[in-house]
Amino acid sequence: MECLADYMEEQTRQKCYRGWRSVAYGANAVFALFAILLIAIGGVAIKALSKYEFFYKNSIPSGLVVLGVFMIIVVVLGFVGMKKKHKGMLIAVSIGFGVLYVCNLPHLFGSTWSSCSS
Repeated sequence: MECLADYMEEQTRQKCYRGWRSVAYGANAVFALFAILLIAIGGVAIKALSKYEFFYKNSIPSGLVVLGVFMIIVVVLGFVGMKKKHKGMLIAVSIGFGVLYVCNLPHLFGSTWSSCSS
């Protein structure tokens, strides 16, 4: 009976692992689509602003392209890490998404933080 309980526990653990892996693949796919969208919007904006010399060289659209490329790198690391079950790559993906999150904090709470400083 104990062997059957161990088998059932292992089956439950495998189902749970497969479920979370599917969620992670889906999240990575959404991030990949968002990164491609950022690169496309940045490229179109750079082309549209190319007649303005200042905006063409130092602009937000260039930042969008760089952010999109960084996200693509993180997403590829995530897909490879999940496929190979490589713990180091998954840690790198977590750190990469953490960096993206921390970089967005001032934008998320910009009005709240600016009112605290005055």
